[in-house]
Amino acid sequence: MDILETAIIISCLPILGVGLLGSRILRPLALLLLILPAALVAIHSLVGGLRSSMIPVYLVTAFLGLLGLIGAFSQNASMPPSFMKLGTLCILCLLAMGVFLAWWYPIFELPRPPGSYPIGSRIFELDRVGQEKQLMRALTVQIWYPATKDAEGKRMPYLSSGESWGFGFFSSFRMARTHAYTNARISKVMKKWPVIIYSPPWEGGTFQNTMLFESLASEGFIVVAVELPVTSATLPPLDFGTEESIRQFQIAAHHELEARTSDVLRVFSALRGLNAGTLDSGMFKSRLNLQEVGVMGYSFGGAVSAEALTREPRLRAGVNFDGALFGNAAQQGAKQPFLFVTDTDPTPSNRDLHSSDPAMRRNAEFYWQSLKQMNDWLDTHGGWLIQIQGAHHTTYCDISLYAYRGKFNEAKRKKATNILEKINSCTLAFFDQTLRGNSPPLMQKNFFPWPDVEIRKFNPRQVNTP
Repeated sequence: MDILETAIIISCLPILGVGLLGSRILRPLALLLLILPAALVAIHSLVGGLRSSMIPVYLVTAFLGLLGLIGAFSQNASMPPSFMKLGTLCILCLLAMGVFLAWWYPIFELPRPPGSYPIGSRIFELDRVGQEKQLMRALTVQIWYPATKDAEGKRMPYLSSGESWGFGFFSSFRMARTHAYTNARISKVMKKWPVIIYSPPWEGGTFQNTMLFESLASEGFIVVAVELPVTSATLPPLDFGTEESIRQFQIAAHHELEARTSDVLRVFSALRGLNAGTLDSGMFKSRLNLQEVGVMGYSFGGAVSAEALTREPRLRAGVNFDGALFGNAAQQGAKQPFLFVTDTDPTPSNRDLHSSDPAMRRNAEFYWQSLKQMNDWLDTHGGWLIQIQGAHHTTYCDISLYAYRGKFNEAKRKKATNILEKINSCTLAFFDQTLRGNSPPLMQKNFFPWPDVEIRKFNPRQVNTP
């Protein structure tokens, strides 16, 4: 519980003495004690936010506030002693339940970043007018970067302003904070920092990979995360039930791939303005290494990162976290170094590919084709493939952390955290090698420390010329 939540519970306790020691509630002190908890809840809803675990406590404060209003307009109000004692017992039970639930389902916290740099974060919107003066869709980016050692102040919320993603008004995620200090000064330990552009999944927000952003920023990378525009808020799911549902998904995927790849390339172009000091108040002037820019994405964002490499040769490297390929990337791949991160699930069987169940058959065909396209890329252009035992699609983002909230899920949460830490370490090592030119041992198979993670390096296909 945070300070205000603790204060709300404590403010409810003195009125219990009034209920136990006397039946009259119309005393000046009692009136204050009745209204104070509700006032604190109102303040907390504005400052931090309400959460479902505290609903029993909110009910108590609403009841006490109602009694306070009755006392304010009725100077002779009184209640039978038996009623007061029963009410006091109910209040005690609700308060105890609220305290227990708040402890059992704590406010979501991210694991501490592994690197030595403090982290800063900043949100800004790109100019909607492009270089050719045409109107472009609104595009918001959030930058994560290594900050100065004396970084302090407010920590960036886990969810950006207006972001809900289905959590609701009473979600504790509205109260969650990252380890990044809002608008902190960028570190000058290095003259310029390598940059990684991130593309979000099919539906969801960039916040879903905050642990990854913090990990990279703490190790000396600047991450520019592209927020999912509101125009992409309602997208058809990947549904194998009918041919029509697949067709609708393919149409939407083609449109989104074009739009989001353009977004990534637009952000890439904007890096020059950031580095020149003409964008975002000059905060990042001369701090970006534009010769060391990579791209990465989770799920569909991985497909976008791959597609961006095929269209912009100045992008140095890319990572795809468990995403299928589409567009040019699916047909021909890209020549830049690329890392695929996925699970160890077997390829679809021949039985699945010829199943009498149309949905199962379409599902198998889709994933078989995705694996073939990935393998064709690696065989042709080379790259890295990292496969993690026990991983599944939500393992590659923060969902795997808050899916196992609650004291009874500590073992599962630790396992999910461990997998994410391995993914982040591999990503760091990959960009350390491809952008900075280092040779981290983690990218060498003989030095790989985890038995449940397999890394394979593919060399480009040698083409014989006459």
